[in-house]
Amino acid sequence: MLITETSYLFRAHLCKKFFTLAILSIVFSLLGTFFIPSLAQITEQTFKQNTMTFSGQILFAPMDTTMTYLIDNTGRLNHTWSSSFLPGVGVYWIGDGTILRTIRVGVGPGSGGAGGGVQKIAWDGTVLWDFRYNTNGHLTHHDVKMLPNGNVLLIAWETKTRTESIAAGRNPNYVSSNGLYPDHIIEVKPTGSTSGTIVWEWHVWDHLIQDYDSSKANYGVVENHPELVDINFQSSSDSDWMHTNSVDYNEQFDQLLISVCYFSEIWVIDHSTTTAEAASHTGGNSGKGGDLLYRWGNPKAYRAGTASDQKLFDQHDATWINRGCLGAGNILVFNNQAGRSSRYSSVDEIVPPINENGEYYLKSGSSYGPPAQTWIYTASPPSSFYSSHLGGAQRLTDGNTLICSGEPGTFFEVTASGTTLWTYKNQYPAGGANNVFKIVYVPDKESQNQPPNTPSNPVPVNGTTGISVDIKLSWIGGDPDSDDNVTYDVYFGTSSTPPKISIGQSSTSYDPGLLSDSMIYYWRIVAWDSNGSSTVGPLWDFTTLFEGNNPPSTPTITGENNGTIHNSYYYTIQTTDPDQDDVKYSIDWGDNTVTNTGFNKSGEAIVISHTWDTEGTYNVKVKAIDESNAESIWGTLTVTMPYSYNNPIFQFLEWLFQRFPQAFPILRQMLGY
Repeated sequence: MLITETSYLFRAHLCKKFFTLAILSIVFSLLGTFFIPSLAQITEQTFKQNTMTFSGQILFAPMDTTMTYLIDNTGRLNHTWSSSFLPGVGVYWIGDGTILRTIRVGVGPGSGGAGGGVQKIAWDGTVLWDFRYNTNGHLTHHDVKMLPNGNVLLIAWETKTRTESIAAGRNPNYVSSNGLYPDHIIEVKPTGSTSGTIVWEWHVWDHLIQDYDSSKANYGVVENHPELVDINFQSSSDSDWMHTNSVDYNEQFDQLLISVCYFSEIWVIDHSTTTAEAASHTGGNSGKGGDLLYRWGNPKAYRAGTASDQKLFDQHDATWINRGCLGAGNILVFNNQAGRSSRYSSVDEIVPPINENGEYYLKSGSSYGPPAQTWIYTASPPSSFYSSHLGGAQRLTDGNTLICSGEPGTFFEVTASGTTLWTYKNQYPAGGANNVFKIVYVPDKESQNQPPNTPSNPVPVNGTTGISVDIKLSWIGGDPDSDDNVTYDVYFGTSSTPPKISIGQSSTSYDPGLLSDSMIYYWRIVAWDSNGSSTVGPLWDFTTLFEGNNPPSTPTITGENNGTIHNSYYYTIQTTDPDQDDVKYSIDWGDNTVTNTGFNKSGEAIVISHTWDTEGTYNVKVKAIDESNAESIWGTLTVTMPYSYNNPIFQFLEWLFQRFPQAFPILRQMLGY
């Protein structure tokens, strides 16, 4: 209708140049979804400072258009992808000119950010995969992430009725007639052009706690369970209770990072679980199932802080900083700041309290660290950078940060010191709306970048047997791009799914230490380049040699070899084992008594006592036994109890001393008894 009216006006005033130009301006404004400005217009209108300093491209999909755009570092349009759907709302570059784009199908529960499906689209616009998840009360929304194995992670709402919500412990005053739309994450394996299998899923509904009603499910002490989610934290009756707006994946630890907007928190979840384990509190690499491994931004959400401790405010786009970038492994967040009294946004970087095993530290009775951000970008003045509900940030390999202020559709790059290098304004609005969910940096090299070489030429050779127990592993790696730095993760163990035991090493060898005899070992190498691309090597195995077991050396026994009966004498026993096995001892005291010890370290001396009750000469023997039950030769020591009393008087004294063992100590000493 608008086009018809505009065409009529144009024809009516064709002879009037001024009105012609005015009407053309209106037409182009109304058709902003399809209008592509010239390079001259972009260059003049777009940049407030210098042109983009990086040699790359930017991918983005304005939220109110059906087009996706790829621009270069001059602002020139390089490519577009058209669609029948608005975005729903994330879009990503997945290489070779192909994008992964969420779509808004308009069917299902939810609110802002609603989607319902995802498409994989080739450079020429061919839809390679079209998957929908918008039935049975489910609806995908906001973000999407492709995993290294080609599977796709999606955020989705699910529907819980008012009755179900109250039964789970939700305060009835916080539940509308629509019930709740809690979030869950699904991993989809594409199986056809329009189909996919859900191979893993996680539901927040399996990890709740509440202290509102002891007669309902999930009752407990909220502050004692930071790994669980308080179903009554948000007192609003808004059905969209969490509004999770981003998901990221950490391949190193097999973990997910999600941004939970309405909690003003970011959460980390174990992805190494099975779906059954993800619904429980045990299992996976963490041993904690689907419980939260880490949360940060608003400790009030788990009763570990107050409003003054809150650091995030309706944040978006929580991501781990990629390898090869300044702050790799840290977390970057677009902090919208909509919850503060002053209107400004920031981009925040934090260093999570994580160790080399992917475990997060939490001091008992405290909140998760860090207590403060390690880097914060704000504009000058702060109010000049503000987006209340959209936005994203990405760390570049040169240490700068690419930022999308989503509401005004403004993109810019800042240095680590906060200097703005350039600013670009989205040139493809829809009417008056210029919203952009986030932008994706596509390096120039992306189209040519090749992942690292597949690790090869393993030592020991795959499948070999009879390998020495002190073998050192090695392989050939490298990268076809000569200027890429390559690092390696080493997986090694006795399971066919070996654990990761070395992370990010530059060497192409690894010493696993002394191995066990006759054992099958499995190992794998994952190579990473400085662009964050990885190559997973094949699974290799080898079997160690049975090198035989050597018995312990003959033990020595030292101590008194003369004495008197009824007195305790102490003896030191010691030996070594050629294989460094632990050893135990069996001591035959020669009087029909035997003492057996527990295991001791090879070379460690032990002291043991014995008492003889009858005079005589005794051949004491001791042997050592290792962990494989190999026995040493007997070690010996002759001990004599030399005194014998044949005189009747002495025989009487002997009887007396035996009858009264504690009596007559001086006489005993004089007689040597």
